[in-house]
Amino acid sequence: METLELVCRDAFLNLQVTPSYSVFADTDIITRSVRVENCGEQHLKLEKAYSTCLDMDNAGGKLGERAPYSKRRAPFRKAES
Repeated sequence: METLELVCRDAFLNLQVTPSYSVFADTDIITRSVRVENCGEQHLKLEKAYSTCLDMDNAGGKLGERAPYSKRRAPFRKAES
């Protein structure tokens, strides 16, 4: 397993956020996590920490091409004004 950590610091809040990405080469698995550290004296309350995951299924095509449309999923609907 190999791990990459990116240390991001906010000087105003004295906060450190460290996203971590680990690669398990023998299984083609990538994991991720995030560590949030309050490096200051002031009490901070973390209300939300958003996350996202994007699967890049190549489906035999070029990187960035979309996989064929699946009828199992409903199409997006336009928002009503």
